[in-house]
Amino acid sequence: TPKPSSAASDVYKRQGYGFLSRGAGTEDIFIHMETLRRYGMTELRPGQEVFVRFGNGAKGLMAAEIRPASGAGNRVEH
Repeated sequence: TPKPSSAASDVYKRQGYGFLSRGAGTEDIFIHMETLRRYGMTELRPGQEVFVRFGNGAKGLMAAEIRPASGAGNRVEH
């Protein structure tokens, strides 16, 4: 079973974005709530583990694809 690649660290629901952490000493990954909706997720809770594919955005790492860790099939870490 693949392990989650990231966990939600900060979620700012009202502002429509959040951050994912890959662990201590790594750069956080920005995620826009629209990306969640695109992949069928309605919310992201602090501490929730997810699989994420990400790349470089204008201001740092940015999530391109996200899947919940529970019931996820393939690991989509980038």
